[in-house]
Amino acid sequence: MLTIKYAVAKKDIVYETEPIITIDNVPYKEMIKAIAVEFKQDPRLISKIIFCESGYKIQSHDGGRAKNITGIWDTTFKGWLPLYEKEIGKTLDIKNQTDQVRMMSFVFSKDESYRKQWTSYVAYKKGGKYIFTNKGKTYTSHCK
Repeated sequence: MLTIKYAVAKKDIVYETEPIITIDNVPYKEMIKAIAVEFKQDPRLISKIIFCESGYKIQSHDGGRAKNITGIWDTTFKGWLPLYEKEIGKTLDIKNQTDQVRMMSFVFSKDESYRKQWTSYVAYKKGGKYIFTNKGKTYTSHCK
């Protein structure tokens, strides 16, 4: 949980209070930064891949298989969840944007083979474009 401090001014006296809001209430970029740093990841990279996946829009992608802002497929999320629960000791909900960013940052903290499961990441690493086939169909992912 991210705690954000802020000052409340009353006449000439400033009172500092905490906690004020949790991470679920902060703008995406601030949330991404806090979570990425928690997993020792570059928030700019996490933010870039999320932008390429969804433009920060809460929606389904890839025919409904990819969920919300991170573009994690339900089956992929569920596949990684036991590892997350074992290592972190908590569970996550794919429908929760914060949990999606948490899972993405956790997975990115593993190694390149995990990161490459995001086609937008592969496109980014290849200079902006990645062409691949899946079940006989050819797809192109873009991310600069």
